[in-house]
Amino acid sequence: MSDEVKKFFNSLLFKINGLKTIIISDRDGVPILKISEDGKFPELGTKQQFLATFSIATEQSSKMLLGQNKSIILMYKSTTVVQLNKTPLIITFVGTENCNTGHILSLDNEIDKYIGEYKVILDRD
Repeated sequence: MSDEVKKFFNSLLFKINGLKTIIISDRDGVPILKISEDGKFPELGTKQQFLATFSIATEQSSKMLLGQNKSIILMYKSTTVVQLNKTPLIITFVGTENCNTGHILSLDNEIDKYIGEYKVILDRD
């Protein structure tokens, strides 16, 4: 990914309260970009198997005739995970239990500006 995209996502780590890690992956959960506040990646929310389950959950939820879901928020005892559906990409945000999920969700359109070209490239495959 370009330096501009990396710089944008890296800046989010300092703008969003409680955010620790951002992972951009393909629909199979293969990470394309991983950014962490301290260079460490928490086990919860960063494994390929975990990242890939979002695609499965999205596919299953679309069968309920409500349309394709845009995001999933998972809240655990000490961790919050927000996953955004940017088909064919998945953007995963991992933070503390107090992570500002509303701030993450409000960046939906801004994120599209930075990942648009990558979505087009991956859609061709």
